[in-house]
Amino acid sequence: MSIYIYILILLLIELLFVSIYNKKISFSYINKKNALSIDLSRIFVFLDIILMIVIMGLRANTVGTDTIIYLDFYKTFAKHSFFENITIFNYQNLEYGYVMFNTIVGHFFNEQIFLFIVAIVIYIPIFIFIKKKSKSAVLSLFIFLCFGFFNQSFNISRQWIAIGILMISYHYVIEKKFWKFMLFVFCAALFHKTALIFAIIYPLSFIKNISKNMIIFYFAISAIFILFGSQITDILQNIFYASYELKRNGDIGLSIIINLAILLTLLYFRHSFEKNSKDANLLIIISALTILFNILGIYMDLFSRVMLYFKIFYIISIPNMLSSIADSNTRRLLSISIIVLFSLFYLYSLFTSTMFDTIPFIFSQL
Repeated sequence: MSIYIYILILLLIELLFVSIYNKKISFSYINKKNALSIDLSRIFVFLDIILMIVIMGLRANTVGTDTIIYLDFYKTFAKHSFFENITIFNYQNLEYGYVMFNTIVGHFFNEQIFLFIVAIVIYIPIFIFIKKKSKSAVLSLFIFLCFGFFNQSFNISRQWIAIGILMISYHYVIEKKFWKFMLFVFCAALFHKTALIFAIIYPLSFIKNISKNMIIFYFAISAIFILFGSQITDILQNIFYASYELKRNGDIGLSIIINLAILLTLLYFRHSFEKNSKDANLLIIISALTILFNILGIYMDLFSRVMLYFKIFYIISIPNMLSSIADSNTRRLLSISIIVLFSLFYLYSLFTSTMFDTIPFIFSQL
């Protein structure tokens, strides 16, 4: 557990440092005629991403619920060709992209190197996404940690590879390049077929204004999902996922409350957000979709997994919303409140759960 607390403390120190030096440091060199500006936030995030990759790569096979399972797949796939793996073996209907990835890597590297490669494949897109889209890179990575994404990425590696690909695809949504966007969506689906649901983002990106009537309609739909979620998921399961295990926990839980609080905050500051970010409306819509899938996840666990494709966008929507607030006192108060509450939430998660079996953390005996 301590290693996760150390990362949290490191990010808090970086947030303090960046806030003091206003993200960038400029200094002169060569007879003071030239100035070099360094973006501290991006440098910190680059180093933090490397640290996270190293931690993921050096973990023991007991760290993470799915680690041993995926390593067993890896060792088996490494013994055969890709065509043998897709024609002879049928391991829980693993997607072709993931089978090919395992087959290629497995012919050259052992299991520990494989964990490193998976970590790199997951975290390079995350770094690129934060670097290009976030207005506060360290805060983005802090949110990534506090929502448990770091711990969760030790598991469901197929889906996290798909999430990374979809994060890159987001650029083409903003640029309205449909076919390039869909190419990335299909690539993501080669690692986890549920990634196809992300295609709904493209038509929603054409919504230019979020009116009060749209907000009222959305909350009416949300109420229907809460009241009739069981029947809705039964229908969806029978149509699309008849073989998928149905999980019902009947508890709205803390997750929906947090997601709702974030959505309401984004809506409250949406006018300033829209002025400063051309994708503000889309980020708010993505936040709204997060709640809908969160509600459906009460009745069917698959939708909790689908929710991740949308929830991950908090790492840019929250920092970018905060940066858009003109009043410095409001911005500072809200930023401090978010940092404190998210830190407490992460610590609460660490002390009350195994965080996807990533606690205790054990280094591999190389």
